[in-house]
Amino acid sequence: MRKLLIILSLFPGFVVAQQSATSFYDSLLQQQASQGFSGVLLVAEKGAVIYNKAVGYREFAGKITLEESDIFEMASVSKQFTAMIIMMLKEKRKLKYDDLLEKYISTPYKGVTIRHLLTHTSGLPDYQAIMDKYWDKTKVAAMKIVFLI
Repeated sequence: MRKLLIILSLFPGFVVAQQSATSFYDSLLQQQASQGFSGVLLVAEKGAVIYNKAVGYREFAGKITLEESDIFEMASVSKQFTAMIIMMLKEKRKLKYDDLLEKYISTPYKGVTIRHLLTHTSGLPDYQAIMDKYWDKTKVAAMKIVFLI
């Protein structure tokens, strides 16, 4: 699984000679599926989806097949990737750690800096407790974020 994600993250446009992108990604995904991987692979290039396919099960006990539209709760899995992207943007002088978050996204929490988020010192409330208490669980929770970088 890790090898697949690394390959596709680093070289999303890479296609083996004489192979279409679809058959290349199919091959990679099926290879991982044969080793027990269940998941959805979506590859986008310049904002356009060029590949989207699910393999395996969303529920193993009931053998319920995974669909492209199934929802995955990411929780904290993406934090380290977000932090690394922020560090890369800082290195390219696109942002500063002490920039206010509101410079880049609309938020009701004023005075929070990027550094606060990276060091878990922002004082933001526990969103999971709020979601558990107030969110209708039959609906997908989504947030569109527009970055100004």
